[in-house]
Amino acid sequence: MATPRAKKPAAKKPATSRKKPAPTPPKKPLPAALAKRAKALHDAAQGRLVEQGREAIALIRDRREAIADSYFDIGQALITLKSEAIAQALGHADVATMLRDELDLSVTTANKLIELATRVDRSLLRELQQERAAAILAVVDATPDDDTPEALLAKPFRLPSGDTLDLRTAPVAAIIDLARTLRLERAPSTKRTAGFTTTPADRKAFAALIAPIAKDKALRGVATFKLIASRGEQGPLVESRVPLREFERAAALLVKRR
Repeated sequence: MATPRAKKPAAKKPATSRKKPAPTPPKKPLPAALAKRAKALHDAAQGRLVEQGREAIALIRDRREAIADSYFDIGQALITLKSEAIAQALGHADVATMLRDELDLSVTTANKLIELATRVDRSLLRELQQERAAAILAVVDATPDDDTPEALLAKPFRLPSGDTLDLRTAPVAAIIDLARTLRLERAPSTKRTAGFTTTPADRKAFAALIAPIAKDKALRGVATFKLIASRGEQGPLVESRVPLREFERAAALLVKRR
């Protein structure tokens, strides 16, 4: 019986020597004319991008101002609609029903829009926009002083921690948190002084007072009135801005209402 032959070990393949890649030849500079043309094309493309960006920013800014104006005008119009007599004349049981059926608005939302229109100037509302303005009003109502939005925006707000917060540029969420913190800090204290915040009765009386102004086409949008919360015994204050040439007309409407 033949014995099997032992297998020879496989011969190792000779290691292949790796060739080093040939060095990349240096790029030749573009001719001056081509380099000049390439730069001109790049600059033109950048210029188009800048123009498109500026146009988009301008459009958004214009639309934001229009939105702020709309909020202001809606708030002024809602002052007129916050009348039970108007609601009943339009065939509704009350103001809440009218707002819901005619405008799909709740009384709470309507009151917020009225607050924006009566406590924040139109120009300031354009700058701040609705959400920031509403958040700053919450801070105004949470501080212990007779503050106004303009007063709080005059300088950075000093936080309880000692840091400061610029209400013009801070995230809206941070301003809302600040108002919440200020309210919580004041919660255990004694009962608030009468007149510190405006009550529903105050706002209703104010709305009725300036209703003739809000209805007047010549004065709508040019004569503004704000209800300002106060800690004084006299209660909330009314601040008005009326063009001199329209002052007599506004005064006559207010007197006529009486």
